[in-house]
Amino acid sequence: MPSSTQVRDDALRRLAATVPQLLSVRVETATDTATATIGQAIEHVAEALLAWHDWLVGGSAVQLRLSDGLAPTGPFRPRAGSSVDPAALASAAYDLRRCAATLQTVVDEVPGEASRATGQELTDVLRGLAEVLQDHVEQVRELLPGGGGAADTRQARLSVAERVLHRRVLDTLRA
Repeated sequence: MPSSTQVRDDALRRLAATVPQLLSVRVETATDTATATIGQAIEHVAEALLAWHDWLVGGSAVQLRLSDGLAPTGPFRPRAGSSVDPAALASAAYDLRRCAATLQTVVDEVPGEASRATGQELTDVLRGLAEVLQDHVEQVRELLPGGGGAADTRQARLSVAERVLHRRVLDTLRA
């Protein structure tokens, strides 16, 4: 049976290994603004995970402010000639859920209510981002050519979907 120190060290290794996995998640949406929002959100969560890791090894407590400094703005008009790959978006959502599942195993082994609560909050944010992205996948699939409606209408609906994605990502970080 592993000692409590070994369990803790294994959990810390899993936590540290999750950061590069998280940073390798690439999300390419139809607009630069939504793509930048998700990319920055992932970076903010990764930075918070590193700060949480430092706290767990004896550093100071973490104050989560995931949405601070995150407000990409710009047009929500789909890029010319861009096509959104729903399979790639679904894969990114899966990768976020996988990172959240790994974090949950760490949270379950963390001693201390405050540090465990911080880890749970980060895990919940990743799950929330995955859910938001998966919902967007379903919207994008409905808007694919051949799904009915004129191309102009599909582009307008995609623009609205991208704006909703942007807002939901920000709301998830603020929750």
